[in-house]
Amino acid sequence: MKAQKSIFLFILAIVAIIWTASAKEITPNAKIKTAFEKKFSNTRNVVWEKGTDGDFLASFDTEDGEVEAAFAKDGSWLYTKTEIWHETLPEVIQEYLEEEYADAMIMSTMTYEDPATTLEYILTLSIEEELEVEEEDWEQEVPEPTYLKLTFDEQGEFLSEETIDS
Repeated sequence: MKAQKSIFLFILAIVAIIWTASAKEITPNAKIKTAFEKKFSNTRNVVWEKGTDGDFLASFDTEDGEVEAAFAKDGSWLYTKTEIWHETLPEVIQEYLEEEYADAMIMSTMTYEDPATTLEYILTLSIEEELEVEEEDWEQEVPEPTYLKLTFDEQGEFLSEETIDS
């Protein structure tokens, strides 16, 4: 038992060393930091990453939920995505979902905002086809669910529906 505990602690120490060595702390330039602090106050646990397009992504927590904000190298704000609980969606959106997608499962809900658009609510739903199984066909293949992306404006008006590849 003592040997197993020693081996476990040794492996844990190696993993910690490798993780620490591979983790590179990204520090954005002063323009980005200033723009971030101006746009987002009262943030905690901010983690910066470099995006694929050379932009900088800040991930952090707020009272509203988990947030990802993107900034260009020049400090200009690109967009903000905030994961939210579906129970906090405007009532008009919740009513729409009950009427149009009563059997769907809500996979994710977020708000999205960028300089060109006002706040939008984006939902991902999973819809499973009802399967009728014949007694003699127990080995029937179960179809994959359909995933939909629904977009609503700030007032809760439906804007679009898009099928997402699974």
